[in-house]
Amino acid sequence: MNESLDSNECLQVFVRCRPLLQSEMQLPVPVEVHAEVNKIIVRDVGCNKNAVKAFSFDKVFGPEAGQDLVYRNVAAPLIQEVLMGFNCTILAYGQTGTGKTFTIEGDRNGALNNTTEVNYSHFKVE
Repeated sequence: MNESLDSNECLQVFVRCRPLLQSEMQLPVPVEVHAEVNKIIVRDVGCNKNAVKAFSFDKVFGPEAGQDLVYRNVAAPLIQEVLMGFNCTILAYGQTGTGKTFTIEGDRNGALNNTTEVNYSHFKVE
């Protein structure tokens, strides 16, 4: 588990927010990403403009977060746990087009590729 978090936790929730698309930049943005405090604030841009909800997570990655940062904070800590015999799962969940596949597979440096390389190098027979 991520050593910066309580080691007794069985479930951790991480959020990665993608950058806005060009077509989205002129629209009202209902989401504020506060990665430094691991919070996301969602505002209603429709009828009830005063409706605001804040959500806290174990870790929030803003649009500027690269693949390596996400890997080091999410997948890398789990590798040692897997090698010690623990079951670990990374689940990517979200709306279509939000970057789940990119986070997991990447362009060669996603969580899956990096984890596979580390595991193969650990079990490499010479």
